[in-house]
Amino acid sequence: MKLPGINMSDMFGRMEENVYDNYGANKQRDEKYELTNKAGQLWTVFLSQMKLFTKSYLPILMIVFVALIPVLIYSGVLDSAIINPIREEIGDTGETYVAICLGLLPVMMALISCMICGSMLPSEFRYRTAYLNFPLPQSRMTFYLGKFLAGYALVLATILSAFAVSILMATFAGYDSVSSAAIGEAMLLSIAGSFAFCSIAYGLSAFMSHGSTMFPFVLIFIMIPAFTLIMADAGGFGDLVGYVPSFAGDLALASLGSDQTLSVSLLLTNIDVQMTASVPLAATASLICGVLFLLIGMSKTRSREI
Repeated sequence: MKLPGINMSDMFGRMEENVYDNYGANKQRDEKYELTNKAGQLWTVFLSQMKLFTKSYLPILMIVFVALIPVLIYSGVLDSAIINPIREEIGDTGETYVAICLGLLPVMMALISCMICGSMLPSEFRYRTAYLNFPLPQSRMTFYLGKFLAGYALVLATILSAFAVSILMATFAGYDSVSSAAIGEAMLLSIAGSFAFCSIAYGLSAFMSHGSTMFPFVLIFIMIPAFTLIMADAGGFGDLVGYVPSFAGDLALASLGSDQTLSVSLLLTNIDVQMTASVPLAATASLICGVLFLLIGMSKTRSREI
């Protein structure tokens, strides 16, 4: 049957073209919004977490931490506790001045890492936002690692900013030169140490319902160092203390010539332990420890029920 004025073959041809056009448009739309590879998924989660940081108090708090360096130095608060002992022991050099500015590095590394990474993952489950992310075209691994990398990036930016401010202060104070080798070793240890601290806090948080800042901080900054120093003193293996990640900040300042830091190693004055270690090996030990805790936390996140 042929309808007057209508070419059936032409009509069905146009319908077929529309179907293909719609298929092509839908495919382009899906490709635009789909996270097609692991790197894309990781980058998307990373950016999302960084945006969340900008809406919180954490970036402001990190700026305040760095700004405290010149305030504490010029106010004279640390003169009797840190500044004068360092200058009496190793002299007045550019490295000494940088070490003085970074005298709170061990405690601040641990505290900042635990504050940022200690509750970031549990909050996703507590507020049910993780359950909205898991059904998306992404893996739990990229969700887990993307959030961690964002937290570590914020911690790392704070630590490097502290080094930059300290070096600038040494320049403004009139020191002609600062050993680039000593600064490089201190920065390497701080980068690796902060990675270990963030990984420990983040990995442990995968097992918590509400997350915590104080528990991983006490573990990293007090319990592990105290146990290590006591065992090292009793067992006579004090030369290995520097390879424990908890002492990364102390070892970083030691590379600048200072042994006066606000840490448990200073409080346990009756223990005769020398803070010496190979910088590359100590940094490697911190990285290995960090990777292990990340894997432990990832295993828990993968097995978590939705």
